[in-house]
Amino acid sequence: MLIEADLIAKRATLRWLSQQHPEWTHQDLAAALDMSGSWVNKWLQRLRQADPDGVMALHSRSRARHTPPDSIASQPTIVQRIGGDPHRSARELAARSRARSHPLLSPS
Repeated sequence: MLIEADLIAKRATLRWLSQQHPEWTHQDLAAALDMSGSWVNKWLQRLRQADPDGVMALHSRSRARHTPPDSIASQPTIVQRIGGDPHRSARELAARSRARSHPLLSPS
């Protein structure tokens, strides 16, 4: 597996090769870089959208989530499975959960 610095170098080489050899196909570029055709296609699209001399276009994009997950309270079916009333305090639910797990307090 290539590290990010190696990938940045390959992307820079891809940009240079595509400028020097506009007649080359994506497969020609992929073979020259020892990368897949889909990788070449993806990065040529990204490089076309970016500043032609920009270095930041050569960096990977974050794979991290960009939006927060939905709140559990906004999903009524999950709230019903947990304890029913979505307005019940977390303290009440925690106390009920502790009572169920305690060997002396749980019904036999």
